[in-house]
Amino acid sequence: MATYQRQTLRSQEHLDAACRSSAVSVVQRKEAIGYKTLDRIYYHRAGLKAADLKHQQLPRIMGVDEFSGKRRVRMHMAITTLGEKPKLWDVLPTKECNAFLDFFAQYPKEERSQVHAIIHDMDMGINSWTKTMFPKAMHVIDPFHLVRCLLKHLERSRKAAYQKSTNHRVKEQIRRAYWLILKRPQHLMPMQKIQLDEVLTLSARLREAYEWKEAFMTWYQTKQRRSEAESCLYPLLDWLRRIPHLKRFGYTLQKWQEPILNHFTLPVSNGFTEGMNNKIKVTKRLGYGQRNWDRFRTRILNECAL
Repeated sequence: MATYQRQTLRSQEHLDAACRSSAVSVVQRKEAIGYKTLDRIYYHRAGLKAADLKHQQLPRIMGVDEFSGKRRVRMHMAITTLGEKPKLWDVLPTKECNAFLDFFAQYPKEERSQVHAIIHDMDMGINSWTKTMFPKAMHVIDPFHLVRCLLKHLERSRKAAYQKSTNHRVKEQIRRAYWLILKRPQHLMPMQKIQLDEVLTLSARLREAYEWKEAFMTWYQTKQRRSEAESCLYPLLDWLRRIPHLKRFGYTLQKWQEPILNHFTLPVSNGFTEGMNNKIKVTKRLGYGQRNWDRFRTRILNECAL
């Protein structure tokens, strides 16, 4: 088609689909079309689609997580619909209390009361804001963030055993056991299990921390009623008080006990939201960064939510 001709609807659909997986400048050179013309076509079509999302209902099961903006200086927030058909619901320009409250204040209280559950990480701000706007919703801690917090404290126990040892050979064994200690035993090869047993015999405190980690993971990954899980949690907390480098994780468990136990009532993770965050970052890199938030949001919704 000549450059002076008007684009047909079929041509516009082709250009729109091409811009979804590439930067506008790349498609412009490939299709031999003016940059401003292609930019106008893409963002006009994407804006019409994004405008339809303004009138959508609040998700019954909501996932909330933040993602980094420009050079990790500014944080944005992604909101997803979880359940049978998960999808990106909307994105907020900042991770701030006023922005969050003002955005959801436009929905009536009756509609906000229909939100059944909110999945989020152990962020005090998000936990407080969601309780303000959705007082009847059940809060569930994302399993990934809880397990990551546990493994971070377990790593401190391994480093303490490494520093306490004076034998160079023993220190080398403990240093190489990083992945062996973090993995579950069923995911280890027979030779790796032998190496792990040798390392755990070198430090009694490291062995106790490892055994507690395995007991906690077995408890957390076992399907059971909430009441049964709560009764089994208290012996784990009593045991945890005797392990020096895991005491701080015990404070975390006590602080977030209710949202953690709610996982047994609603075993849903925030993995889809994390995947959307990764896809948003890829979208940002395709455009070599975005300076205008409205255009960035339009592109995000066009590529991730539609």
